[in-house]
Amino acid sequence: MANDSKIYIDATSIGEGGGLVLLEYLASYLEKHKADYCIIGNKRLLANTQIIKSRLMIPSLWKKAILYTAGLGRTIYFCNRGPLLPNKYAKVYVHSEYITLSLKDILKLKSKNTRKIVHFLIYIINWISAKLSNNKFFVQTDHMQQKLANNRNIESEILPFFPDLLLPEIKSIKYDLCYISYPWRHKNHSLLFDILSNKQNIDLPLKIAVTIPD
Repeated sequence: MANDSKIYIDATSIGEGGGLVLLEYLASYLEKHKADYCIIGNKRLLANTQIIKSRLMIPSLWKKAILYTAGLGRTIYFCNRGPLLPNKYAKVYVHSEYITLSLKDILKLKSKNTRKIVHFLIYIINWISAKLSNNKFFVQTDHMQQKLANNRNIESEILPFFPDLLLPEIKSIKYDLCYISYPWRHKNHSLLFDILSNKQNIDLPLKIAVTIPD
């Protein structure tokens, strides 16, 4: 595998939301630079952009087992978890703040026990990947870097990526605030609405828009 120039991207837990947006950015970048790469994902990704569909490989259980333990070679782990065994070619990308929770905060989660177990397992996997296997971790911002260090004792490098955007000229403003997000609990819509309904803010002439899936 060390001599394999192909780049493998672990996207087996990605299907929507911010993770999918970042995956599309990454795929577009690799296409632009004519990289030899493959996206390892699930059938949910078949409904997305042509770039992702053309590069998608749905793995067998055996290939998944190799991916999660030793890796397939030059692998970008894009699902917030790293391989269990040392792999000097592995890069673990953490883009979900849930993955930076401390063990204490995981136990306090107001969610089903199965969700807590999943977060606990990822906690253990990433600790093994970082401490025992010495795999490299990367994040988008210094905020994520600090949380990963303080709550998980995992060192990481900041490696942001995003597309170049040409912003149109804004001639009129329809809303004072647009909150573009899925309506999931950890996106804190309730906190936003609580703040806006506070007596000190209730008379403010604000127009806001929030997004929901189709």
